[in-house]
Amino acid sequence: MDERTLRVLEFHKIRERLAAATTNSLGRELALALEPVTEAEGVFSRQRETTEARKILERYPAVPLGGIRDVRSAVARARVGSTLSPQELLEVAWTMDAASRLRKFILDLDEEFATMRGHAAKISPQPSLVREVTRCLDDQGGVVDHASPLLARLRAEIRMTEGRIRDQLDSLVRSPEASRWLQDPVVTIRGGRFVVPVKQEHRAAVPGIVHDQSASGMTLFVEPMAVVELNNELAALEAKERDEVERILRHLSGLVRVACPEIQQTLETLGALDFAFAKGRLSMDMNAVEPEINTSDYLQIRQGRHPLLQGRVVPIDVELGARFRTLVVTGPNTGGKTVSLKTIGLFALMTMAGLHLPAGSGTRFGVFQRVFADIGDEQSIEQSLSTFSSHMSHIVKILEQAGPGSLVLLDELGAGTDPVEGASLGVAILEHLHSRGACTVATTHYSELKTFAYEHDGVENASCEFDVATLQPTYRLIVGVPGSSCAFEVAERLGLPHEIVESARARLGEDRMRVEHIIAEIERNRKEIEEDRERARGARQMMERLVRERDEEARRLREERSEMLRKAREEAARILSSARENVARIIEDLKRNAAQLDRSAVDDVARRAREALKQATEEIMKAGDAETEQQKEVSARACRTRAPRPGEIVVGSRVYVPRLGSSGRVVGVPRVGENVEVQVGAMRLFVPAKDLAMIDDEPESPGPAVGGVTMAPVAREKAAVVSSELDLRGLTVEDALAEVDKYLDDACLAGLPKARIIHGKGTGALRQAVREFVRTHPHVKGFEPGGPGEGGDGVTVVAIRGD
Repeated sequence: MDERTLRVLEFHKIRERLAAATTNSLGRELALALEPVTEAEGVFSRQRETTEARKILERYPAVPLGGIRDVRSAVARARVGSTLSPQELLEVAWTMDAASRLRKFILDLDEEFATMRGHAAKISPQPSLVREVTRCLDDQGGVVDHASPLLARLRAEIRMTEGRIRDQLDSLVRSPEASRWLQDPVVTIRGGRFVVPVKQEHRAAVPGIVHDQSASGMTLFVEPMAVVELNNELAALEAKERDEVERILRHLSGLVRVACPEIQQTLETLGALDFAFAKGRLSMDMNAVEPEINTSDYLQIRQGRHPLLQGRVVPIDVELGARFRTLVVTGPNTGGKTVSLKTIGLFALMTMAGLHLPAGSGTRFGVFQRVFADIGDEQSIEQSLSTFSSHMSHIVKILEQAGPGSLVLLDELGAGTDPVEGASLGVAILEHLHSRGACTVATTHYSELKTFAYEHDGVENASCEFDVATLQPTYRLIVGVPGSSCAFEVAERLGLPHEIVESARARLGEDRMRVEHIIAEIERNRKEIEEDRERARGARQMMERLVRERDEEARRLREERSEMLRKAREEAARILSSARENVARIIEDLKRNAAQLDRSAVDDVARRAREALKQATEEIMKAGDAETEQQKEVSARACRTRAPRPGEIVVGSRVYVPRLGSSGRVVGVPRVGENVEVQVGAMRLFVPAKDLAMIDDEPESPGPAVGGVTMAPVAREKAAVVSSELDLRGLTVEDALAEVDKYLDDACLAGLPKARIIHGKGTGALRQAVREFVRTHPHVKGFEPGGPGEGGDGVTVVAIRGD
């Protein structure tokens, strides 16, 4: 990839952001060396790696990446036979231990993370090396006594010899006469030998070897002759100890040397994994998405935001390579043209580097073989050439290389010279690049380039929007509409006299003014369409909100109804259970005392039984009445109803049946004095007109008021209106099962002994679903297919429980 393009598009800043997201120098090096690739398969695999890493971080924020150190130099030294220091050996062991934890963590993940699992499988954590190093060294890098039997014995002898020396010197310094010739009653060490501090003037009082003296010369550090031999023994033991420690370190370094290839591969893999997770973190930080990769020279950016801009960024939408390959962007200065240009170029580089893009879903990018950029900001560093010469020298190099598979970005094409000549050059350059098959985006102020875009297939205009009223750019990129520099409008708004502005306009020429007027009219029409679209979007959002609120209210009402039904069933079950227990107790008393009871006693027991049953019945009736009142309250909220006006009930009218707590549709108009035929769900029934209410607004039919609970007021009505068959043909399985559940409640309440459920034969799916449903239904004793005269396998005959 062209280095100048990378620099102009500030790809190095993306590398720096990525490097800041790494956790160790291994990953950091890879981040700072990141380069775009031009092979489609490489781009696919890099993007897949980034996506997997992000998903892992989102699910498991505490990925075990700690404890990894860059030990490549230590491993390289071990490879050529050098002895590593204890600290280096510990860092190698710690890194391999961290690698083992990371490997296990990733390999335990789901199969969907195949790329990351493939990386982890390359890790060779060297557990035997880790065990041996941590056995021989403590956390501070010291070689422990049990590193070898010889070292343990030598250190035991050293401690014993040191003890003997101290004992002798302690007795010397504590003697009564020692206070005269000792500077301090202490034992110290000089040059590895135990000594005592003797005053200069009493040197002859302590025979021995002088090893050092104080800065003032007043104190001599003397090794008394009595401990010279012991000090010699101690020195010999310490020399042997050093030799043994060195041998242990050579042994551990040899283990590193043997495992060198595996350790180096593990270090490379650890760097790759840290780099991958850094890409995932960067994706999360930028709220980015994985672009859809294609193998054609096509890009589509949706809601793209420049990744290096801080604060609120206005997103852009742009496409290139399908309907058109060349895009000419016009508009006023500081309007966002260059930012849009850099966004497109940087997105292309990031895509090919395997990075996610801060954009909306549906963003697509092709894999370009070359990306070229000639951006105005870069020209300021040129010292020996004029702006135009610098500009042209770069474009010449681009023209030599650009072709199919190239993305070319040109800022202020043709600027820096005579406007007429610059515009002509700009048109010729765009025409050449277009004929070579390159995808090109160019910014300009020249109207000739706008005209070129209008007159050529495969070339399109675009503009960066500018609000003349506020003299502020909106930074929105509008594809399909050319822009204006707005110089006259801005100048007049800033106070330039009107006559000067008009004089300037008159000098433009008639053709130029006509073009500017057309552009202005197009822009006004676009804004009107945009405003209409925003109003329509707002209305749609309001409608969606109202629908959601309506659905939520309907759901809440259903839940209230279900809760009331549940409580009613529980209460009825409790009352019936209590009544049965009372009756059973009375019967048991009768059986036990039948011989001893006279007629009056029997009558008394019977009276008590009747009273108990009557009381249970009354309680159930009260529960039913209470439930009916509650259901009426819910239904009143669910439907706004009113009494029908004379002649208002006609075929097709939506009506509410208060006694059933359900709504339906009129299917038969009655003669005077007859009942109205109403379709409620799968049932047809006849209801007196006076017992119906007209529905003004029905968000949802609440269904039957009661199910599975025997309540007298409703039961008397149901007994007269519930049909002995239910037709489900034409319904979905879900709707059909809801109808079956509601119908079985009604049939049980009405006291029907059996019922026919018509589902048809068809594929058999509805039949199977119905039979599975009724098999466990509490109201069903049993079921069987219909007989020869009842519809055969297209019908299920259900026996209904009587209690």
